[in-house]
Amino acid sequence: MREYHLICQNHMPEQIAAAARESVGPAQPTGRGLGYVPALNGVRGLAVLFVLGNHLPLRSFESLLPGGFAGVDIFFVLSGFLITTLLIEEFEGTGAIRLRNFYTRRALRLLPALIVLLLTICIFSFFALDAAAARQQYFNSLIALFYISNWVRVLTHNQLGVLAHTWSLSVEEQFYLLWPLILLTLLRFSKKRRYFFIVAALIALLSWAACIHLALKGASNIRMCFGSDSRVDTLMAGCILAGIWSWKLTAQNLNKRFQKILTVIAPLSFVSLVAFAIIPNLFGKGLFYYGFILLALLAAALLLDVLINPRSIMKKVFEMKWLVWLGSVSYGLYLWHWTILWAMHGMKWNHWTIVLTGVPLSFAMTLLSYYGMERRILRYKNRFAPKND
Repeated sequence: MREYHLICQNHMPEQIAAAARESVGPAQPTGRGLGYVPALNGVRGLAVLFVLGNHLPLRSFESLLPGGFAGVDIFFVLSGFLITTLLIEEFEGTGAIRLRNFYTRRALRLLPALIVLLLTICIFSFFALDAAAARQQYFNSLIALFYISNWVRVLTHNQLGVLAHTWSLSVEEQFYLLWPLILLTLLRFSKKRRYFFIVAALIALLSWAACIHLALKGASNIRMCFGSDSRVDTLMAGCILAGIWSWKLTAQNLNKRFQKILTVIAPLSFVSLVAFAIIPNLFGKGLFYYGFILLALLAAALLLDVLINPRSIMKKVFEMKWLVWLGSVSYGLYLWHWTILWAMHGMKWNHWTIVLTGVPLSFAMTLLSYYGMERRILRYKNRFAPKND
């Protein structure tokens, strides 16, 4: 599993901030709309802390949080939940899903910050690298821009280096491309909600089965970790949770006994995720058989708790202001932290220098990206927001 740990140090998702809620206001656990739930940003903040810890060197070839790549799975579950909730709300409010507007909103959220990162890398490469190395960086930037990083890493020997972390962004973009079409078909041609759950569960099970099949065949860790087909089950866990939430299958009839159970399950899920992040090789090879799906279920339990449980202990934790703020800027931190840390590692800086210099620089670039550009561009998203009847 050491090989897998080293692979996953290249791995940072958070683009889940790309699925940030477009509406604002208080949470509405009994109404149709989700509204703004600060605790969900707090969950996102936990996820980005996991990933940052996974990429911080404790010693030469070890990370501060060897299992911190679990943050990616949290991001995936949250992304599936938010995007599916948004689309269901639009369909039930307007009777349609305007895919053009949806993809425009995704582009406004994701592309500007990514393009700035890629341009920065290309400009630096032009002045600092030899011609061959610079051309490789230009090529890698195009790969990242067209969201095919994961399959390039799977099918070739090009692991993308300073842009290796864009694999997870590619997985989510491929999900954004296909899932809204499937969801629209399900909602348009059948009012029976069970078909939504059947199809979503079937996709998740097929993805899980694909990962198990690959593991039994002795496929590489890179193939199982970065292939969209073997990772979409985590995203679909969030989609299923979105159906449960959107159609109020739990909230209205939630009895006190279930609240008590959830109050216990959620902290246990949190402790389990933290334990996985800290303890290397907790699942061993079982990670590819049951580990990823278990991480998805633990993340889903946390989300369900903060969404519907009035007794939630974890909601108070995830509503801490610093954690909510961290979640709100996680996309920029996602983009910049690995690029900066990888570059410093390539320059043979020692691990303490990387930590003490790389972390503040990563946050500085994150703040510049978020407050200097991302928030301003996000104002234009309202022009493409669904207008409910």
